[in-house]
Amino acid sequence: SMKAERQKLDSVSTEKEKLNSEKEKLNDNRKNIRALTADLRTLDKHRKTLTQKQQLYLQADAEYARKRQTYEALNKAFLDEQAGVLATGLAEGMPCPVCGSTAHPCLAVMSEHAPTEAAVKKAKEAYDEEQKQIEIKQLWEKLSREKSMDFMEYVKAFYCVNPTETLLLLDEIITNTETKNVQPQEIDT
Repeated sequence: SMKAERQKLDSVSTEKEKLNSEKEKLNDNRKNIRALTADLRTLDKHRKTLTQKQQLYLQADAEYARKRQTYEALNKAFLDEQAGVLATGLAEGMPCPVCGSTAHPCLAVMSEHAPTEAAVKKAKEAYDEEQKQIEIKQLWEKLSREKSMDFMEYVKAFYCVNPTETLLLLDEIITNTETKNVQPQEIDT
C-alpha cells in the first residue's frame, strides 16, 4: 500500500511536471502570438503607408511628366516658329539677321498657334519648380532618415520658404516615430 501510494505520488509528480511544461509552452506560444499579432498590425500600417506614398509618388510623377511634356511641346513649337518670328521684323533692303541677305523673296510666316516666349518661359518655370520640389522631397527623406544636424538646419531653412509643407512633413515624421515606439497591447486569448 505504501509502495502503491509512492508510485501514485511519483505518477502525479510526473504528470504535474508535464502539465507545467505544457503550460510554459502555451504561455510561450501566447507571447509569440501576441508578438506576431503586433508585428502584423505594424506590417499592415507600413503597407498602408507604402500604398499612400506610392500613390503620391505616381501622382507627383504624372504631374512632373505633364509639366515636362507641356514645356517641351511649347519650346519645340516656339523654336519651329523662329523663322516666322525673324521674318516679321524684316523689310526689303534690310539685312537678314541669319544670312545677311537684303532680298527677301519668300518670308516665313508664323502660325496662328505659335506660342509666345512668355508662355514657353512660364511652362519652363513650372517644370523647373516641379523638378525642384521632387529634389527637395528626396533630400528631405534622406536627411530625415539620418536624423542628422544637417536635417535640423534644413528644417529651419525649409520652414522659411514653405512653413506649411515643413510642418506637415515634420508631423508625418513624428507620427511615424510615435508609431514605432508604441508597445503592443495585450491580447486576450
